[in-house]
Amino acid sequence: MIIAVPKGRIYERFRRFLIMHNIYLYERDRTYMVYTSIKNMKIALVKSIDSYYLVNQGKADIGILGSDILSEYMIFSKPIHFRTLWFFQCGMFFIRKRVLRKSRRFTIATKYKNTVERHLINARVYKMRGSCEIINDLNIADYAVDIVETGKTLQANNLLGLNKIMDIRPVVFGKHRDLIDKFYRNIFA
Repeated sequence: MIIAVPKGRIYERFRRFLIMHNIYLYERDRTYMVYTSIKNMKIALVKSIDSYYLVNQGKADIGILGSDILSEYMIFSKPIHFRTLWFFQCGMFFIRKRVLRKSRRFTIATKYKNTVERHLINARVYKMRGSCEIINDLNIADYAVDIVETGKTLQANNLLGLNKIMDIRPVVFGKHRDLIDKFYRNIFA
């Protein structure tokens, strides 16, 4: 079984989760395939949306993504089976500069443009690829929508986290429910 997992925050939490359940990982520096102590279970480390593409193309059996990515790309509407994982949680928040400039139009910078536009009608949304914290220094927008886990980045960049739009959790998904169930049996057996 090949599991496509995004590098970074989700993999780090998933890694700790597996070790906590006595599943050992055989990692080598700068490799993208991680072997586990469970026979025939490998983890492919990929960019976040590539997890979905690899599962959809049959190159990975199951994948793990944050629910933020699933929402942004409307993957929930595709014929895929999902199950929420509970090894960590963060949130998608409206973020604002501590001092707002006068603006005639409500502007938002985010990498979650589709999600924001589904929730707001009267806003100008600027698509970013990340680092929405820079809005304060470059006067890009009045607000940002981004993922907040601890709030340390907001504090360091003189930003305020306002309303939570949604909780973000990792989700295991696949084309076949039996593969997701097999994954659960291997982890929680």
